[in-house]
Amino acid sequence: MAPGGRHLARLPDYLWLAEDGMKMQGYNGSQLWDTAFAVQALAATRLGASLDGALRKAASFIDVTQVSRLPKHCRNSAKSLR
Repeated sequence: MAPGGRHLARLPDYLWLAEDGMKMQGYNGSQLWDTAFAVQALAATRLGASLDGALRKAASFIDVTQVSRLPKHCRNSAKSLR
């Protein structure tokens, strides 16, 4: 089997096309990712100016939700993140 073949075979388990558009099976706790992708999609359109308040709230949420520094108990095990 080609590299990644087993992963590609499972893709329909996570992404599928429904009659109302593309669907994705996400994970619990993906709110930061979901918000970031939504903001990127809106930024790619001309709707940003009309959604200023929502985009400000999204930016604030992204700011407070991100991990800005590693917790002390993770610093030794996460050298690749430096």
